[in-house]
Amino acid sequence: MGTRRPSRAAARMAASGWARSMLSESSVIYLDTETTGIGSRAEIVDIGILDGAGRTLFESLVRPSGSIPADAVAIHGISDAMVAGAPGWPAVWPLVSRILLDGAVVVYNAEFDLQMVNQMNARHGLPLFPARWHCAMLRYAEFAGEWNERYGNFRWHKLDAALAAFGLAPVSHRAAADAAACRLIVHAMAGERSA
Repeated sequence: MGTRRPSRAAARMAASGWARSMLSESSVIYLDTETTGIGSRAEIVDIGILDGAGRTLFESLVRPSGSIPADAVAIHGISDAMVAGAPGWPAVWPLVSRILLDGAVVVYNAEFDLQMVNQMNARHGLPLFPARWHCAMLRYAEFAGEWNERYGNFRWHKLDAALAAFGLAPVSHRAAADAAACRLIVHAMAGERSA
């Protein structure tokens, strides 16, 4: 028996309410990562964190232990040469973790980024991060209201598709740019245009 489909209007109202609650959160931050892939061996190669006003709190390339596959480079444009002099995750994590402990973290596809953070921590013998991040992708799926009968939920949309739905330009797919795009989507769902 499948999941009962909520009304489109109720789902949109809930997503908009969530977005407004994030905008009223004084400590909201937006995060994104770029990686070497999506599997259990993938590593973070770029991380960006912005505050609620869109100011960059942290941005860094991250040197992975191996090379970056060509298919990942084709998505984010980050090459082995670009990360050769970048800090490794053990140097980046203490700075990142201090920022993340201070705010409500909003991510477009939060489950993936949290998985990547914890994969990196496990790889380097660091403690797992017990976060409960807010997922703007799942909230945008509710907002868009396209029901997926097969999975019994609202259909997920890529970041560029969500931007396009609000008449916003696509981004470069670097971590800070994607975090900024996530922020714009939250503002748009709340019915506001963000600077």
